Amino acid sequence: MGEFELTFINQKSVKGQIITDWLADNPLNGGDLVDLDFPDECIYYIETRPPISECPWYTDIINYIMDHTYPEGATPQQRRRLRIIIAKYVIIEKVLYRKAFDGILLRCVDTKESKKILHESHSGMCGGHFGGHATTRKIHRMGYFWPTLEHDVVEFVRRCHKCQEFSHEIHMPAQALQPIATPWPFSTWGLDLIGKFSPSSTDGHNFIITATEYFTKWVEAMPLTTVPGSVIAKFILNQIICRYGVSANHYLR
Repeated sequence: MGEFELTFINQKSVKGQIITDWLADNPLNGGDLVDLDFPDECIYYIETRPPISECPWYTDIINYIMDHTYPEGATPQQRRRLRIIIAKYVIIEKVLYRKAFDGILLRCVDTKESKKILHESHSGMCGGHFGGHATTRKIHRMGYFWPTLEHDVVEFVRRCHKCQEFSHEIHMPAQALQPIATPWPFSTWGLDLIGKFSPSSTDGHNFIITATEYFTKWVEAMPLTTVPGSVIAKFILNQIICRYGVSANHYLR
């Protein structure tokens, strides 16, 4: 072949062979062997990025922590807010965590994973169909976080079919009434607060506080307009302690 002068001319690509022709014109210079079990390893690949609307809520936080870059088109106020909230987050082994007030690190999750956590913590293996606030605290103890956690939990519990069907029923088993034993008169008292009444009395009273002595069933009562702790303490002092004394075993139930 050395006696001939060869000239290579690229022809127009045939439909369906564009990638093949491009690879033929751009051979790999590396001498690494190709794995026969996975021949396409480390060879050209196509990377796609999801739209901004589908990115996790913490994308801007990770980008700023890793590269100190702001979101495209961010205003000065948005940049300042991002710098402030960064102090609450930390990346450990490529995983983003939020620092809780008690020092616990909560793993940040995206929308898809948060839905699974909601289901498992409320009605799944880890759930018990508790209310919104109890389920929110449970998720925090499990170590997860996303910005709309409390709102999402309340809405999820509100839409739970089983909660709507059975939450109004009494689930405690019926038990026989047990009398409260008391050794002597005026040793044990029980306090009850009744109200709020509507309409109120002519003197503006909306509540009634009662104290029942368990041995003799003697009752002391007083109407109230409000029920702050100081008023309750004054009632106990004037109506019970000053009139009947304090025994060695005196306590209120």
